[in-house]
Amino acid sequence: MTAFLQAGTPVPRDIPLDLPLPEWLLVVLLVVSFLAHIIFVNLMLGGSVLTLWAQLKGLKDKRI
Repeated sequence: MTAFLQAGTPVPRDIPLDLPLPEWLLVVLLVVSFLAHIIFVNLMLGGSVLTLWAQLKGLKDKRI
């Protein structure tokens, strides 16, 4: 019964709210935060690869 009542109720598509900051500043923040994310992902992935390489090299080299 409630589905029939809700079918005729208009639902707004968008809520007309202002942006909290100017649009150019939001775009700059988006680009800067994405670049920081890419740098940290690169550091984590590169550090993991270098750690694996050093571990495998240490296992193969039995001088110590």
